[in-house]
Amino acid sequence: MGTIKTVERKIKEVEGFDVKFFRNDRDIRSDLTDIPAYPYSNRAPDSNTVSDYVSNRFKKNYPGFDAKVYCADGSEAIGQTKLGTVRMTY
Repeated sequence: MGTIKTVERKIKEVEGFDVKFFRNDRDIRSDLTDIPAYPYSNRAPDSNTVSDYVSNRFKKNYPGFDAKVYCADGSEAIGQTKLGTVRMTY
């Protein structure tokens, strides 16, 4: 178990993009503890969309939380954007 900040950092290492935890459209404090470790060591396919990632990886491992995926310039990647496109911004 770790903090939100630790998990967000691990997601970036594995997936190659920034993710922020949200609940009820509010950013979750990065020092929130008892968050399970990110279980993946291989990134999701570039052909998956942001929506695919959030529903198939993020929400399955972090129920009760929502996620926003960000491009390198800090803009939010919308749902139908391919993960490969997001990764190319970094």
